[in-house]
Amino acid sequence: MKFSLFIFVAFLSATCSFAQTPKDIKHVVVYQEDGKFAGWPANNGAWIFEGDELLVGFTRGEYELKERGHNIGKSLQECWLARSTDGGENWQAYNPENYVGDVGDKPKCPPLKKPINFMHPKFAMRMVGAGYHGAKDGRGHFHYTYDGGVTWNGPHRFGKLHQARELKRGKLTELTPRIDYVVTGKHEAVLLFSS
Repeated sequence: MKFSLFIFVAFLSATCSFAQTPKDIKHVVVYQEDGKFAGWPANNGAWIFEGDELLVGFTRGEYELKERGHNIGKSLQECWLARSTDGGENWQAYNPENYVGDVGDKPKCPPLKKPINFMHPKFAMRMVGAGYHGAKDGRGHFHYTYDGGVTWNGPHRFGKLHQARELKRGKLTELTPRIDYVVTGKHEAVLLFSS
C-alpha cells in the first residue's frame, strides 16, 4: 500500500478570478515510501525562506489500514521535514536530529541563554505539546532554527506558563501548541496555542 505526502502548488495568472479553475496546477510528490504513512503538514509546519526555499513538516509512521480514524500505526510516529530549494519542484525528506520527539516524553529544557532573533532570514520555530504525533510533553516546549531547518536548537520551555494559575483554575493540565506564531519584532512574537 502506498501513501504519499502531496503538496499542491498552484500557479495562478493575474487574470484568474476565484470563480475560475486554475489552469496551471502541478501536483508534486514530496515524500513516498511503501508501507509508510506521511501526512499532516498543516500540524507540523510550513515555512518559506528567501528565494525559492521551502520547508514543510509532516508526521511519518507505519501505514495501517483502519475502518475509522487515521491510517497511521500507533507504535512509532516521527516528525520529519522536507525541503525544496527550487520553489517546490524537487524535495528532499529527512528526519532532523534534535527535533520533535527525539528528546523523550519529559525532556529537560534549559532556559534560553540569549533572546531569539525572530527576524533572522532562516528562522523557523516548531512548538510542541501533549499528545500529538511523537510529542507527549504536557508542559509544552519548542525548538528553533537559524539555518532553515538543517539544525535545531532546543528543546526550551515556555517559561513557567504550564504552571499558570489561570490554567490550573480551569483544571487544564496540558499545553497543546503546534506551529502557530506571528513575528512582531526582532525579539518578539505572538505564540498561539491551546491547552
